[in-house]
Amino acid sequence: MKRSIYVFKNYFLEFFEKQDLKTQRKIEITMDLIRYEERIPANFFKHIRGTNGIYEIRISTSHRNIRIFCFFDKDDRIIIMNCIVKKSGKIRTGELKQAILIRRNYFMEQSNIDRK
Repeated sequence: MKRSIYVFKNYFLEFFEKQDLKTQRKIEITMDLIRYEERIPANFFKHIRGTNGIYEIRISTSHRNIRIFCFFDKDDRIIIMNCIVKKSGKIRTGELKQAILIRRNYFMEQSNIDRK
């Protein structure tokens, strides 16, 4: 199976560019796993409870846990949004609200494109 991964706005790219090369490589490997594996293991990709279709891509390094928020648009298209370095067991409400707002903005923009 092959999924397409698209980055919406610059949230992810700004985060990615600030990471060291080893962390960037780990992110790239995880993205390839999500792109090509038919069944993605839950330790790499998980739906966030209480949201309408927002998932987290989970990346663990030796010194931190990175979460990249994303969602599906059309069956096999994954849209990458904002990222966080997870410092506790729960995702903070503000970070999740930002992901919800970004997702909403994405679909509003897509709706405007479709009307043209």
